[in-house]
Amino acid sequence: MRWFKLVFTVIILGLIALFVYQNLPVFAQSVSFKYDLRYLGNVEWKNSLCSLIAISAGFGFLVGILLMTKPLMGARRRAKEARQAAAASTASVASREPAAVHAASEPAKQGE
Repeated sequence: MRWFKLVFTVIILGLIALFVYQNLPVFAQSVSFKYDLRYLGNVEWKNSLCSLIAISAGFGFLVGILLMTKPLMGARRRAKEARQAAAASTASVASREPAAVHAASEPAKQGE
């Protein structure tokens, strides 16, 4: 299974590299932007399509990571509370157990 994953990953990365190589002229195109900021005037700049794709992918990953940290931290907190509750109940059962065993053995000794 390990080799299958490795071969499959290499094939997918190879296909992505082939796609980029065949479309290099498209990715190298320059795209211009122009914003009218009314009071500050017009802001204008140019970027390549490849850099815009990289910037949008990075921004998307950042947003995804930020959105997933809250549920992840909540799950960690709930797991920690569950472990503490389990440890507390185990400790309370362990502290009661010798007394219960001792009390249960007393009537047996008296009956003998």
